[in-house]
Amino acid sequence: MNETTDQSSIKQCCFTAVVYVSKTNNVEHLFLDMVEVSSGTATGLYECLNQMLRNKNIPIEDMVGFKRFASYCSGKMLMISSSKACLKLPRNVEDFLRSVGAYFSRSSHKQLKFKEFQEFFQVEIHKILAPAQTRWLLVKACVDRVLEQYIQLKAYLTEAVFSDPSKTTEEMLMTMNNQFTVKPLLHKLKSEVENLLKRLSANFMKISYVKSCANILNADFRNATHFLGLDKINIGVKAGESMDNLKKDENDPLFFIISAVNPSEAQQFKIKSLVPVLKRFPVLNKFVTAQKLDDEWRAHAMLDFAQHGLEFHRDNIDAECYWGKVFHLKNGAGQYLFPNIKIVMSLSLILPFSNASVKPIFSVLKNLKTENRNRLNTDTVVSLMVTKEAIKELGGSVKFKQNACNKNMKRVKDKK
Repeated sequence: MNETTDQSSIKQCCFTAVVYVSKTNNVEHLFLDMVEVSSGTATGLYECLNQMLRNKNIPIEDMVGFKRFASYCSGKMLMISSSKACLKLPRNVEDFLRSVGAYFSRSSHKQLKFKEFQEFFQVEIHKILAPAQTRWLLVKACVDRVLEQYIQLKAYLTEAVFSDPSKTTEEMLMTMNNQFTVKPLLHKLKSEVENLLKRLSANFMKISYVKSCANILNADFRNATHFLGLDKINIGVKAGESMDNLKKDENDPLFFIISAVNPSEAQQFKIKSLVPVLKRFPVLNKFVTAQKLDDEWRAHAMLDFAQHGLEFHRDNIDAECYWGKVFHLKNGAGQYLFPNIKIVMSLSLILPFSNASVKPIFSVLKNLKTENRNRLNTDTVVSLMVTKEAIKELGGSVKFKQNACNKNMKRVKDKK
């Protein structure tokens, strides 16, 4: 679930559903609905969710997980931390990146001329990148590209200032030439570096040892006797509070469920029973028998994994692929061996962890509501998105058949 405001200034709330498709044994993210909302508060969004479920006759009890756009979303947390890190960069660095990016992006003639400089210096032909509005996404890539093309870019700007002088090119060239500070500070470098290393070392080493080192560069960082205990390492006040909160979260049975999905732990029978999963998600009791689930879990551990092509030689085996193979195993009578495990693992695989699946929907929305047709109402947008998804499910526009598409669109709507 995520909220957007498009060009028409209408607040729209988008919903996607994460489902396990038995036919393909894949986890898929499906477009569910997009509705207009009048309030972006928690109460308003909750009422919007309830109304959407009622309109589609989906009992809220059938939902096994829910993820909305919030600070606890893994993607959002990464964005916040990365944005804060970018604030530590000198402002003139980003100003230069934006200036040089805009300088080339607005003129194909300048790009072709810069290409000639690249060919002269015999380097790879790469364009100069410009930072995006979401600055943490592209700042590093822009810095790397400028460093890669530094010599030829400086040569190009030098020639540009000479042949077609302007304030913009002069400022960019001045920035590239400004490699030194006004005051000489080299004589302070050694002492400052030593003090910095001592402060850093004191976070994980005994202060008495750090202070006894005449030269911190010669400290014995391999000797474990000089280290502090794990519970005494200084990680900062806020980080310490976060660690305490994480310790509380580890008691959630959800971590047990997540580890059960790991094929390595399942094969080694590290988890003796899946019954705790039923306690965490009572809705499963409608479809799963606890004793049969327990029997199947033990039978899975007794399988000859090599015989069934389920052996693996590394820890990063694809869980989705592994369980898909397990679900297809049958006995001599042609019956599936693990019907109860399939239900439990299917649920475990679709547990939400971020709202990233909604982001592509916003990209589709942006492509639909262009400058020339920015007054499409929400119902029309939803219809176009359902049509797009139905054609995609048929295999793309190349395999498009009108009758088949009509049936497929009806099936997609029924899913919703």
